[in-house]
Amino acid sequence: MIKAVLFDMDGVLIDSHDAWFYVFNKTLQRFENRKISEEEFDEVVWSKAFDEVAKQYFKVSLEEIRDYYMEIYEDYRKRLKVIDGVEKGLSMLKKKGIRLAVVSNTQSRVVQKVLEDVGVAEYFDLFVGGDDVDNGKPEPDILYKGLELLNLDKEDVLFVGDTIFDKMAAEKAGIRFVGFGIDGDHRIKEISGLLDLI
Repeated sequence: MIKAVLFDMDGVLIDSHDAWFYVFNKTLQRFENRKISEEEFDEVVWSKAFDEVAKQYFKVSLEEIRDYYMEIYEDYRKRLKVIDGVEKGLSMLKKKGIRLAVVSNTQSRVVQKVLEDVGVAEYFDLFVGGDDVDNGKPEPDILYKGLELLNLDKEDVLFVGDTIFDKMAAEKAGIRFVGFGIDGDHRIKEISGLLDLI
């Protein structure tokens, strides 16, 4: 029986692609005096663990980059959009007594702030960010951390993601993967589709 659902954030709960592209380039311009194309962003940066990407592109410390991200947070926030049907789907899952958690490669404090600012944080029992584990997705560490903090077994949860990295992490962790717009053990087009799987 499913007791909890783990969610990736970007591309599942919120549409943040354009916001991250903007902020990444603004940060790259600030520290390295250059920008990258959207094509390079999609191929090399998007959906990857922040710490790994930062090492590739920046000479400054992770802390300096994180601090700057928080400094320009409003620029990021203005570009975010909640994906259609998210709030309705989350509300329906909570009414069924399902625990909900976010497991994202994004830093945990940013995850929580973003979801508070877009008005959906109240639905979640737990936020796990890439900075809470040694290895981000596609490694399974973040999923294991979510299970540990929820005190659940892998058979008790579903993981919803929208990228191949999410799918790879789920496979490595032995957790059923629900593809949000991509193939997986199951595939959904909106969050309410999870109700048929519980």
